[in-house]
Amino acid sequence: GYPYKITLKDGTFSGYEGHLTADGIAGSFTVNNPESGQSFWSGSASAAKADIFSGLIQGLRLEITPSQNGIILKEITGKFIDGLLKGKIEIVTSGPATKLITDLGLENASSKSGDLDISIGRADFNFSGALTESSLPQGTGKFSFSGLNVKKEGLDSIYSGGFSARTSGETLFLEGGFIRNKDKSELRFSGQMENTSGGDRNLRLSIPDFT
Repeated sequence: GYPYKITLKDGTFSGYEGHLTADGIAGSFTVNNPESGQSFWSGSASAAKADIFSGLIQGLRLEITPSQNGIILKEITGKFIDGLLKGKIEIVTSGPATKLITDLGLENASSKSGDLDISIGRADFNFSGALTESSLPQGTGKFSFSGLNVKKEGLDSIYSGGFSARTSGETLFLEGGFIRNKDKSELRFSGQMENTSGGDRNLRLSIPDFT
């Protein structure tokens, strides 16, 4: 009888033509009596690693609960680019197309390539769009960052900035972008990245002026 307990261990997942995969999945879910007045089901899950559109997340953990319109993934944490990824994702299934709404933050991330060191204190990404089987989620969002530190051959600068994002097919458009240094000088830009979910990406930027 109710409640039912469902346990997952060492599972795998692959979807959206391989653009979303996860390994080492574990979790525990409770299914309640629909007449009890409680949520029909809820639970928590983790994955040793997850690859989301070529972005590798390690040690992913999250809570999963149903909503009136779909599913909410909350209390998300994981390691991404050596930083802490956290936030919430809502998956809306009540409309004609499944919709994804994200509210994610990244703290203290870093990357090194040759003599170039890049670290970032904080980045935030919000997006809302429809999921498709063959391309990027189609929608709009905003990205902002602060405490971006770039070090290379004596260069040591700290920046902040942001841009609006829009997807169409396999193309990611960057609009209203800016990068500001500690002296308040700004570099404005816009651009687009083609074949974003594939391996052969093509990024084009337009920089109209420098103030």
